[in-house]
Amino acid sequence: MSGFGTSAQGASTIPHCYRHPDRETYISCQRCARPICPDCMTQASVGFQCPECIRQGSASAPRARTAFGGRLNDGSSVVTITLIAINVAFFVIANATSKGFGPGSFVLKMALIPDADSPRQGIEGVAQGSYWQLITSTFLHV
Repeated sequence: MSGFGTSAQGASTIPHCYRHPDRETYISCQRCARPICPDCMTQASVGFQCPECIRQGSASAPRARTAFGGRLNDGSSVVTITLIAINVAFFVIANATSKGFGPGSFVLKMALIPDADSPRQGIEGVAQGSYWQLITSTFLHV
């Protein structure tokens, strides 16, 4: 009795990786039973799987959802990063054009706080035509 693969007939029965025909392997995919080499195999909960079965399995897997049923995002938060950048830009502009946060400073005027030395008694607002306060009040506040 000869050993495995020593005869001419046995040499043709040595399994080769279906993706790399030049590599001998004795490991097969647990889902489709194709022979796979160590470079192609992915460890699964039981045994190993080939790349095609992994792709099919991940395509049919249910997508993750948030606690309220919404889809999870891919990590891109363009709106949040844009709002933070606008806030930082306004803060830098406000600090560069003022002498701090004291009376008469640009930041306090933008935050709708009147000057202590101002003769006016009330705060000018949107009703008096200061429509820019609708936007700047969201970015500059004390």
